[in-house]
Amino acid sequence: MTRITMKVCFKNETIFAAHEFCMTANTPLKDGTYQDPWNEGEQSIPAKTTESTAAPLIIQMIEGLEPLDDQFGLYPPKTVPDALHEPLFGQTDPDTRCHTYAILDAAKVPNLPELLSTSELEHRCLFNGQAEDDLGDVAPWIVKLEDGNTFTRYLFTQDPEDSVPWYLWSKEPGIYIRSTASLDDLWRHFRKFTKFTDHTGKAFFFRFWEPMMANAYLDTVAREADRFRVFYETSTGQTTHSILCCEAWGRAMIYTAKPFKPDPEKRDGFALTQPDLDAFARATRARQIRVIATEQRQNFPDLTKDYGDKDLQRQVAALVNRMQEHGFKKRQNLNILATWELLYGPLFEDKDPEGTLQNLFQSNIPESRKLKQVELRLTELHKKELL
Repeated sequence: MTRITMKVCFKNETIFAAHEFCMTANTPLKDGTYQDPWNEGEQSIPAKTTESTAAPLIIQMIEGLEPLDDQFGLYPPKTVPDALHEPLFGQTDPDTRCHTYAILDAAKVPNLPELLSTSELEHRCLFNGQAEDDLGDVAPWIVKLEDGNTFTRYLFTQDPEDSVPWYLWSKEPGIYIRSTASLDDLWRHFRKFTKFTDHTGKAFFFRFWEPMMANAYLDTVAREADRFRVFYETSTGQTTHSILCCEAWGRAMIYTAKPFKPDPEKRDGFALTQPDLDAFARATRARQIRVIATEQRQNFPDLTKDYGDKDLQRQVAALVNRMQEHGFKKRQNLNILATWELLYGPLFEDKDPEGTLQNLFQSNIPESRKLKQVELRLTELHKKELL
């Protein structure tokens, strides 16, 4: 069942640094906050008052999304899931047509340039010149989507029983944009954000076309009436109506701009702030937790059948928090530790009657050696039927 909710951003929302760990159940919470194991700590509860006039974006969340299947025997086939048709192809102004674009990641979609060349859709690489020649196969591409087009349909299709390479939903291939601007206008606009320089002068690529990164960035600028213009207003005065980010696990976030008058003088230069970088770190961590939980369910269906998705993710989040405090950083090692948590129960390291496991976890030996020694001790305890 698809669920749609609205979220209003307020300037006084709490932002926590990426290095802060999720609080334990025994930690008292501050007034006006709630425990969020995916975002590593307290998050503020939006006030139950009128919408903040300073918040320039309206955030809509659609949950329970199901991708399209093969649609054999269905004519005409759907282009997108029902819950996404109006956000992606609906028209709100009869006098001004709003177009639908995607910025797609060729690094996630094998042969994307070739797929676009046969799609009959207008498209262009965000990289230009020699950069396109050298990196076009892993670069971001902007494409104007059409309702009823086969390639558009493949972006929202998945066959769980057959890994068809041209079904792209599970790859989270990019973000979706509604705008009255032309493709060339948006190409000139968005290519400016592909690289940025930090305060030390070091250059970085900004992968804003990744749904995870776009969600984190837009959640931050949604609080700032001036900064959002950099992303939503082109230098020629064209505006973006909304940006939609789909996540393969069944959620879409829609960031719709409240009506505003284009004003180039109010557009500050593009820069990423420390809160932006903290948000990216939290989002990366949240995705890591979801990936581990998904792999646990796929690999151990019998052990996870009694867990709901949220419960399993909470257990993984708690495990990751504990183990990172003990020096475990690599995802493959955290995945192994999460498996032992499933096999031996929560807080399995406390079940060693001699305390050897706790001593190992608290030691300063390198991560790989520590994991191996923990494995040997668990095997020993299992043989003795102490676990």
